[in-house]
Amino acid sequence: MLRRAKLVPFLLAVGCSSEPTAEPPPGDGAVLEDAPGADGSSGDGTLPSDVAETDSGTTADAPIGSDAGPTVPTAHPRIYLNATQKARLKALVASGHPAAASFMSLATSAYEYQAWFSALKFQLAGAASDCAFAVSKVDARVTAEEGRIASGARAEVAADSYLYVGDHVGDLALTLDWCWDTVTAAQRTRWLAYANQAVHNVWNPTTAKWGTTTFTWSGWSINNPVNNYYYSFLRATLLLGLVEYTEDPRGVEWVKRFRETKIRDQLVPTFAKDLAGGGSREGTGYGVAMMHLFRLYDQWEQSTGERIADLTPHTRASLPFMLHQLLPTYDRVAPIGDHARDSTGALFDYHRDYANVLAWLYPTDPLALRLRHVFNASTVPRMSQGFMRYSDFIYAQTAAPVAPDDVYPLYYGSGTGNIFMRSAWNKDATWAHFMCGPYTESHAHQDQGSFMVFKRGWLAYDQNINSKSGIVQSVRAHNLVRIDQGTTTITQRESAPMSSKLLALQDEQDWAYFAGDLTPAYEGRAAVARVEREIVWLKPDVFVVFDRVRTSGSGITRVFQVNSPVAPTIAGRVATLTNAGSTLAVHAIHPAASTLRVIDWPMADSDMLRGARFESADSAGDTSYFLNVFSLDGGAVTAVAADGAGQRGVSIAVRGSGTAIVRFNEATAGATVEWKRADGSTITTGPRTMAIKPLPLMK
Repeated sequence: MLRRAKLVPFLLAVGCSSEPTAEPPPGDGAVLEDAPGADGSSGDGTLPSDVAETDSGTTADAPIGSDAGPTVPTAHPRIYLNATQKARLKALVASGHPAAASFMSLATSAYEYQAWFSALKFQLAGAASDCAFAVSKVDARVTAEEGRIASGARAEVAADSYLYVGDHVGDLALTLDWCWDTVTAAQRTRWLAYANQAVHNVWNPTTAKWGTTTFTWSGWSINNPVNNYYYSFLRATLLLGLVEYTEDPRGVEWVKRFRETKIRDQLVPTFAKDLAGGGSREGTGYGVAMMHLFRLYDQWEQSTGERIADLTPHTRASLPFMLHQLLPTYDRVAPIGDHARDSTGALFDYHRDYANVLAWLYPTDPLALRLRHVFNASTVPRMSQGFMRYSDFIYAQTAAPVAPDDVYPLYYGSGTGNIFMRSAWNKDATWAHFMCGPYTESHAHQDQGSFMVFKRGWLAYDQNINSKSGIVQSVRAHNLVRIDQGTTTITQRESAPMSSKLLALQDEQDWAYFAGDLTPAYEGRAAVARVEREIVWLKPDVFVVFDRVRTSGSGITRVFQVNSPVAPTIAGRVATLTNAGSTLAVHAIHPAASTLRVIDWPMADSDMLRGARFESADSAGDTSYFLNVFSLDGGAVTAVAADGAGQRGVSIAVRGSGTAIVRFNEATAGATVEWKRADGSTITTGPRTMAIKPLPLMK
């Protein structure tokens, strides 16, 4: 069941405590029935045949990320604190760096204080009391778990489909490694026995047990690298493997599983196939959990000397993805997908951490320098929560950030289907988003074809922002064409065999054009024959949106809809609203006889706190051509129909920029733009063909 929950601590995927109530669908964590271990383990606690037992310090099958291959140190500490990193962090402490002072002064009574915080303080300052506290905290947790197991119950770490295993086992492993000499031999034995059983259970759901009692579980997303649970599983596996690498043969197994079975053989090919352009298919709420994955790349590199961050271009591509999903006011992110903790998409420490670790992995990358600048100018210029202070400290950098003015203002993440666009990088800029791509994850929404607009504040957005739950996924909550058959809304289909397809993306100095075929999102819905959306952006403040929708069956109504924070007023064929000092006017050009209305969301849905939905409804025949002009702050002085042969069009008097005639084909995707400037000196024409024009990262 999807639900709201409390803020989760470090190293657990933010907004990801949503345990499935049924078996996951095939391809999203389904456990193979012909193997007790989901990815090669025997299921009885013995090592798989392909795991080399060795104490040489170097893992088997070395070629993956570097010529030399990884080397696991034999002495403790062996996780992260190599000589260079330890010296760097010590220097930050000695210099009184604000982030270092903030972390070192964090009280042990702070909310979600982790044992490893004190273990790190010990490594940097040498106070025995720090390790004493850390060891006692972990030992108390293990003791409590042993009591549950002895009583025949399931260990707490198994709760919510093992979501918290990365936190608990990771905390144990870091504390054990960094306070090794202060942990007794008996404690080490108990801790490792508990942790090894937890990690074994993660990867072997059909034979999972605690004590002598079998506790099978669904195996949710143990084979889905796109899901946030996966990163918690990887964290537990990696850190446990490293801490016991030369002391217990299971350490070799876990390291090999992390590096080869999971990263090399599963995550890298999946990301190459599915996540071109960075980001997450889970959206911007659950997608921020990838900060944990990026941190694992760094922890592996600092621990073993092998760089794996570059095995997939997804890592670096996530720099511009994060930069572009930030709204111009630098106080929130685009609200894509579920936002179960805070439905508004407000910027928080987790987003800053995501930026911190990415910028750390690519310290000299121009985009990293600009991402750091944006966060320093944001509403989260430093960590606001005590349990997140570690991030500003560990990833502190000295290179001066750079303003993003030279970053190209459009970005397309093909793997997630997100197109972000903005008129400039100032806080008053026009920003918009168009969704057209795969719909494969449970935290994604039925938003294929949705179009959002922001200027100083929201003008058209996902209604999920105003929900109490933050998990309103329905078609009605998004800005697209809804198809109703009687009282039933036709839904988009998660994990449909085919994805929505971007047909065209062309960006020029004065205009941009986007076209998408959204029909595949409705695969298997007999009532849906064709759904296509095309958008022409007349920069900076006019968007012309055209929808070509054909249905099959009786009793069907096609509804163009726009969700907004305040209710628009309708005068003639124009719906107008004002928010945050900006105005949006939607000119409903076609169908000329459609029914215009405004729905009050709280009256229609008890989960909603506020918000309204403007609708243009058409039930005539089986095909609708919706042509609507979005005018921001009077960008379109007038907008009147200007159809051509086999085309639906509009003539727009663009404020201060002459007249633009935009026409779309009725039969096939395609549009023309004829923009005559005020002085009559220039005419811009196009686009005339379907093409996806590559976008640069920098101007």
